[in-house]
Amino acid sequence: MGLINRARHRSLWFLGFLVLCITAGAARLVRVQLLRWYQDRKRQQSLCDPTFGKAVYNPRRIAESWEDFLDALGFQSSPIRQHVRQLFNREDLEEQLQGLFDALSGGLPALDKGGFLNFSSNIRGQVHVLMDMKTKISLLPPTAEDSQWIQQNFDAVFPAEEPLDRAAFPGVAKANLS
Repeated sequence: MGLINRARHRSLWFLGFLVLCITAGAARLVRVQLLRWYQDRKRQQSLCDPTFGKAVYNPRRIAESWEDFLDALGFQSSPIRQHVRQLFNREDLEEQLQGLFDALSGGLPALDKGGFLNFSSNIRGQVHVLMDMKTKISLLPPTAEDSQWIQQNFDAVFPAEEPLDRAAFPGVAKANLS
């Protein structure tokens, strides 16, 4: 009788081990599927530039989006990048952009689509051609495609749970200015 009990015990042990292996395999499969879903979701959260198409903006990298934009345009090692970085690293720029946010938002904690369109469409000024201080080029207004893209995508980029608030605005403004 002891021999039969040992055989059953081994069978039960083997069956338990088999169930454990299947469960571990299923858990691994679920983790792999979850990781794929997460990576797809991250890709979906990245947005292509309406004018240049290939430039990608990731809402999780708002502060660096101007660099992502220049990367997509092929300015990784261009003197322009250093010039823009120097401009955007000015000590007073962050404070000025937050003051602009305060004016655009009318004291509200987040900027809405209309406020952002107001900002985007009213940027005026000129830039000097690099190394030629006598030559100035006027900044171009946003294209119709840019404005349409903002109209259609603003709420997806800045949902209620992640609004365009005072902290995020300087990064968004820099991307818009670059």
